[in-house]
Amino acid sequence: MDYQPFITAALGFASGYACRWLLDRRSERRQLVKQVVERYTALPEPRAGASASLERLALLQRSGAGVLTERELATAAAMIRQFGRADPLATDLPFSAFELLRQASTSGHSLGSAHETYDWIVSVTQRPNQSLELTPRTLASRRAGRRDAHI
Repeated sequence: MDYQPFITAALGFASGYACRWLLDRRSERRQLVKQVVERYTALPEPRAGASASLERLALLQRSGAGVLTERELATAAAMIRQFGRADPLATDLPFSAFELLRQASTSGHSLGSAHETYDWIVSVTQRPNQSLELTPRTLASRRAGRRDAHI
C-alpha cells in the first residue's frame, strides 16, 4: 500500500493550519496596534514643556502600548505622527521608550506625572537586578552627584 498521498495530505493540512494560525495572529496584532493608536489619539495632547515627553509616555501606557513589541510600538508611533501629533517615543531620557513602557507594564507601575515617572526611573535603575541599561551619560551624571543631569 502506498502511503505517499496520506503523508502529503497530512503535511498539507499541517502547513495550512500553521500558516492560517500565523496570519490570524498577525491580524490580531495589527488590530491591537490600531486600537492603541485610536485610544491615544482620543486622549488630549499634553501641553508643551519639559515634561511633555514623559506625559506622552504615560498616555501610551494608558492606551495599552505596554503589551506591544518594539516594532509594533514604532508602527503605532508612526501612525500617531500621521495624525499630526508629536512623536510619543521621543524622550530626552537616556532610556528607550520601549524599555520604559515594558518595565512599567511588567512591574505594574502606572506612569503618571513627570516627577513620579522620573522618581520611578531612578528607583528602577538603582536596583541590583535592573533591566534598564545604564548609558555612559547616566553613569557620568550619577558619579558627579547630579540627579537631574540626564533629563
